[in-house]
Parts: sequence; C-alpha cells; structure tokens
Amino acid sequence: MLDLRNPQQQITKIGFKKKCDFYQCLMLKYNGVADFHSYHELLHALLLESDPDITRFVPQPFRLPWRQNGYVPDCYVAKGSQRFIVEIKPEGKFPKERGEWIRRFCRPHGIDYYEITNESLMAQEVKARNWLWIVSYLRAWKDFDSTNQIMQLYEQIVDADAIELGSLIPFYKDKEQTLDLLALFRMAHRGQCELELDDASLNPKTIVRLVHAS
Repeated sequence: MLDLRNPQQQITKIGFKKKCDFYQCLMLKYNGVADFHSYHELLHALLLESDPDITRFVPQPFRLPWRQNGYVPDCYVAKGSQRFIVEIKPEGKFPKERGEWIRRFCRPHGIDYYEITNESLMAQEVKARNWLWIVSYLRAWKDFDSTNQIMQLYEQIVDADAIELGSLIPFYKDKEQTLDLLALFRMAHRGQCELELDDASLNPKTIVRLVHAS
C-alpha cells in the first residue's frame, strides 16, 4: 500500500538513466545515494541543503497512481511540520491536468504540491554549486569534532557585523584550518551563520554573518 508519509526513493531503471540527464550524489538531508533525473533536480537538492529549515528530502519518493503506469514526482520535502511534493520542469511545461490531480490526491494526506521552474533554479546555480562543495566537505569530515572551533568562530563573528572569510579563517592548509572550515560549514548548514554565496564561488572575500535568533 502506498504510504505518502513514508517516502522511499524509487529505483531508476537503466534505460531511463541513459535517456535522462542522470546524476547521483551523496547528500546530508537524504540518507543514501540520491538519484536525480536532471541537473536542475540536483541544483534543487543542493538549495534544500542550504536551507536550515529543511529537515529532510527524498528524490523520486514514490509512485503515485496516475493513469495506467503511475507517476513518480521529482522530490518530497519536509520543512518543520510541512510536507510537500515538488515537480521541476521548464517554464510552461508543467502538465496542468496531472498537477491538479497530484494536488487533489495529496491534500488529504497533509501534503502540498509545488512547481519549480528550471529557469528559477539556474538563476541560483552559483549558490547551489557552492553548496555542492560544502556538502562534500561536511560528509568527508563528518566524524571529526569541531565543538571548540564553533565556539571560537562564534566569538569572532559576534564581534563583527560582517567579516570576510579570509580574515576569519586564514587560507593555509593544515588540520587546524581544516577543522575551522568544518566548524564554519556546520554553522552555515545549521543556520547559525550565513555565507554570501549567491554571486561568486566561495573565496577569502566571501562575507560571513551571524544569524541572530528571532
């Protein structure tokens, strides 16, 4: 029986992998190897990683009973108590009848339906690609403790309204610098600080700001 509250990534058949623009990536908010059927789906997932309010997502989450063969949406997203399904396509290419059916089918289960255009995701490509590097870094160093470094960075950032990354963490390669970057990226992933990543790749001039609780 289909359980919309317990999404499980559907297997992508080999034939479709060859047909679509297929990507795989290890993420943090999805437990396992995530399958994406387009570059835009990958960008979307990376933007979800950048949003601290998003707790979980599942690509290709289930097969809905749409017509004879069913339909697999692009992504399931959990944001606090909210649950929603996301469909990603070029602007003007969303099948209206199917979208309306998905919305009606999922509403009784407390799940909303949203459509996101490829164009809106490409407009955030720089930010998403920055987060690809951050997610990879966090996964690579996931077993290391950075508690002390987080406390030290917090003290440095709190004294300034904004600080350049190169001033906060000198760009030399040793274990201390590695743990400082790990601490900073963990803070950003948790929503404790913000990195200005919309317009340029992460670099010593990247601005870092503390996020104050509202």
